Amino acid sequence: MEDLGRSRNDDTSAIRLVVSPSARAKTMFYYMHEIGSFHQRPDPSLNQCPIPSFMILYTYSGHGAVTYRGIEYTLLPGHVLFIDCTSTLFSFSNRYEHWHAIWFRFNGCSSSSYFDHITKGEGPVHRIENRSPIPLIMEQLLEQQRQEDSRTEAVSSHLITHILTELLLLSGELEEATAPGMMPMYIRRAVDYIDTHYTEGITLTQLSKLFAVSKYHLAHEFKKYTGFAPNKYVIHVRIRETKRMLKDTDLSITEISERAGIESVTHFISQFKREVGWTPLAYRKKYRQSSPPFLE
Repeated sequence: MEDLGRSRNDDTSAIRLVVSPSARAKTMFYYMHEIGSFHQRPDPSLNQCPIPSFMILYTYSGHGAVTYRGIEYTLLPGHVLFIDCTSTLFSFSNRYEHWHAIWFRFNGCSSSSYFDHITKGEGPVHRIENRSPIPLIMEQLLEQQRQEDSRTEAVSSHLITHILTELLLLSGELEEATAPGMMPMYIRRAVDYIDTHYTEGITLTQLSKLFAVSKYHLAHEFKKYTGFAPNKYVIHVRIRETKRMLKDTDLSITEISERAGIESVTHFISQFKREVGWTPLAYRKKYRQSSPPFLE
């Protein structure tokens, strides 16, 4: 194994370790090029890619942003970024004062295949759950480079494989590969989000940032798999819930409108009639007079 070079940027809260992989590592393992962390702003040199590699970055806290292949992605706590650094079409933003993240660059074995499969559906950013082992594994990877010994390259390869496997499972790509046409994971999450937050002012821009997918791609794929544009699906869920309240409760039209997140009662009445063909009161009356209830 070649000597491990270490360098730090001017921010004392940041660290950057530069790794020189051995010839054996390049032929046998996933091998490291660099690894580091920062608590404030990223090192400007992260935007440079003198060697072909892939980068994985995890955000602990704060906010970050990266422009990758012409699209800007907001990086929030719990987001994992996976990009191909062989392309120069990426740059990290320094406009956020607080951004705590850990990152590493690597290559070898089937890196490009993992990258293609993991980013095919959701793009380069994935949201992970609190119980995900990925942050801990990345910390172990950093510690391995600090304590370099004869086992470091093999152990590092094992840890990288673990991270890639976790991301592959998270992406849903294995599931989708066995079931052509199945709804991608990020679309299922968008649907679930709307189903539980329909009372809020959900926008396409908000969904795009939340699930780290471009607005155009999200709108296109959402309609492809659900039959609704995202804004139309919000309306669909609101109407569905107001129909339930009209049938199952004695709430007033004003109360139902408010509970569905529709501030204007007039707008609610006109929208309901346009979607259902009845005014809310007429729908309630018709439903309760029907025996059995009329088919919707």
